[in-house]
Parts: sequence; structure tokens; C-alpha cells
Amino acid sequence: MRYSKRRLDSSANERCREEVIADQVVTLKNLVAEVKALGISKSLFILDRGFYSENNIKEMNDANIDFIIPLPFSVNVGKGLISETNREIESPANAKRFGGDIFYVLESEIQIGSVDAYGYVLFNKKREGLETNSFYNRLIDIECAIDGKEFRNPIDQFKRTAGNFERYFEYTLEGKKIHLSRRVNAISQAVNRFGKTILLSSSRRNWDEVLSLYRERDEVEKKFDDLKNELEVMPLRVQKVETLQGLLFIFFISLILRAILLRRAREAKLLDKSSIEEILMELSKLRAVKVGGKWRLTEVSKKQRMILEKMEISVPVEANMVIKKGGV
Repeated sequence: MRYSKRRLDSSANERCREEVIADQVVTLKNLVAEVKALGISKSLFILDRGFYSENNIKEMNDANIDFIIPLPFSVNVGKGLISETNREIESPANAKRFGGDIFYVLESEIQIGSVDAYGYVLFNKKREGLETNSFYNRLIDIECAIDGKEFRNPIDQFKRTAGNFERYFEYTLEGKKIHLSRRVNAISQAVNRFGKTILLSSSRRNWDEVLSLYRERDEVEKKFDDLKNELEVMPLRVQKVETLQGLLFIFFISLILRAILLRRAREAKLLDKSSIEEILMELSKLRAVKVGGKWRLTEVSKKQRMILEKMEISVPVEANMVIKKGGV
């Protein structure tokens, strides 16, 4: 993999952005302090892009905390990486596979303030197509709703209808009638980013490890959402504090187990061809059934055996290895 080193300084816009996310800075400082207080010598912070700032990067680096965080396209570092990799990102030499999807990957050493780090530009054509389709549908919907039409207050109507898409239009007024024209350069800049993600890591890792670790964060967030909504964990209708604590403990353990399975699947290279959902779906077909008063294990398929062996999980041979005696 080819590496290049560059220095990309922050602009006034980035400094303003850091002021806006002051609450994230405080949150991160408190979290760093808590990690130190607990005596944790090795940790990895996986953060969303709202926590990105030079101050936060320096805070984690000074505390010897490993981190993975997506770079916003709006900051100079992100703009620079997109611009510099745009032409070569789709080279056949950069095509990789992850979870059955094809990603084009470029890596480079970068510097955030005084901190050395590693940037990974990931491009997925499938996602690019979805984002492009959604973007232009929204653009055309706005045009159909107001272009060439009369309104009591056309400018206010345009701002309400366009929302954050206002930046992609120029408008002219003819009395109370508004006419729209597309800002081609602004649209091109937006479309150029579709399908792309930039992940920043404090240390050099394989690109698929960085992506997998970052997706684990999304997975945990989604699972908490599933607990609240699909599994109707929230609201918890319990009367005792002890019962509430017990339920939350079980839910938390279940999320930890899923994270362990995800990590083992990644280490076993199973995610190259299948998603974690597909792996768990296949394993869920293995069941213990009660026949003639006795619990019996259904046949372990060749695919299930392969998954279990690669994840270094003992292949069950008896029903009591998957359920407790008595059918509990």
C-alpha cells in the first residue's frame, strides 16, 4: 500500500466549529479523566464525527488513548484527502472486499495539528448510487414544488421548502413568482463525496480492521435502539430497583456477547463474504428439540460447523450443550 505524508492546517472555519462543539470537548475530557481514574492502561475510543477537533485529538494523544474517528468532509484535512485521492481511488488496484461489498481503499499518513495519525479513504459504489439517487430526487422535488410558481412571500417559501438544500440553488424573482437555477459547482462538490468515508486512526492498522471497529460502534448503538424499540425494553415496567438493575445487566451482557462474536468473526475473516447478521442467522438454525420426552440436538450443518470452528467455539454434540437440563 502506498503511503504519502502531508501537513494540512486548520482554517478559521474549523476553529469556529470547535467552539460549537464545546459540549463534546467537555464530554471527552471527562471520559479521559474517568479512564485514568480507573487505572485503565490501554483503551480505544471509537467516536462519531461530532467529536472531531484538533483539541480532542490532542487530548487523546496526550493521554495515550488509541482512537478511531471519522473525518468530516467540511474540515481542511477531509477536503484535502478527498481532493488528492479522487482521481486514483477507483483504480482496480484499490478494490477490496468487506462483508460481501466492494470498497476502494486508499491510506495515507496525515498530521492533525501536532499529532501524527493515519487516514483511510473508503469508497463504496453501491452506497454512492443510493446517495446520488436520494440527492437528486430531493433536488427535483424542491424544483417541482416552487420553481416558476407564485407565493405570497416567495423567498420565505423557498427557504422553508429547500432547507439545507438552499445552498444548491440560485433564485430570481419575477413579482411574486420565483425561478430556480442549480448551482452546478456546489452540486458537483456534494456529489463528489457520495459513497466515501474517511476514517482517522491514531495508529496504523489494516483498513478492514479500522472499518470493522468503527462499525462495531454503530452496531452497539443500533442494538441499544433495538432494545428500546423492537424488543420493547423501554419503558421497563418493573417495581423494584433490583429487578431493573438485573434486566439492564442481562441486556448489557447480551450486547457484550454480540460484540465478542463480531470480533471473532472479523478475526476469522468471515466478514469478507458474510455480514454478522447472516452468520447469526445461520447459527440460529441450530436448535434443541424435545422428542419423546428427551431433548435432542438438530443436525449441525457443514456451514455451521465451519463457522463455529473458525470462531474457535466448541461444536455442540449434545442438546444439553445448548440448553440447561429440564428445558430451562
